[in-house]
Amino acid sequence: VRAEGIPAKTDREFKLTIDPASTAKEGIHYEFGVKGFAIPANETAAIIPIKLKRIPEMANTSFMLRMRLEENANFKTPMLDRVVNTTTGRKLSFIQHSIWFDDILRKPKAWLDGYLGPFSRKKLFLLAEIAEIKNISDLDNTSITSISKLVYYGTFMQRYLNEMKAAG
Repeated sequence: VRAEGIPAKTDREFKLTIDPASTAKEGIHYEFGVKGFAIPANETAAIIPIKLKRIPEMANTSFMLRMRLEENANFKTPMLDRVVNTTTGRKLSFIQHSIWFDDILRKPKAWLDGYLGPFSRKKLFLLAEIAEIKNISDLDNTSITSISKLVYYGTFMQRYLNEMKAAG
């Protein structure tokens, strides 16, 4: 949250409300890292820490948390939004923010079944572990994931599975 103007010498509390249209529920899907919200003294901005809670239903459902700044004794909200696309009329809100989150693991763009077999969450995590892939999001970047790298991963995985089968 950012305020316009010069910093104040004292903390300035602000009011944040949760839109009823939010599908995420506090205490179940998320919790705030602070009890009250304030811009600290001598600052013009504050960070709102939010801890997301991983629950099983997030593996196949996305949730949305929509927060809205409200006027209070310290702040007014006259700047509601601005148009960012005159053709579509799309607006950017200055007082509302939505966060979408889930635990859905989608098939990476560079995952080619011909080299790695049919995609599964279990297979991706096993491949990342045995091939020591530090950042599985790299498999979403087709410009750095070449066919030769996929052949290597596929061969490496097959060799590992053959060794595990032979070991019982």
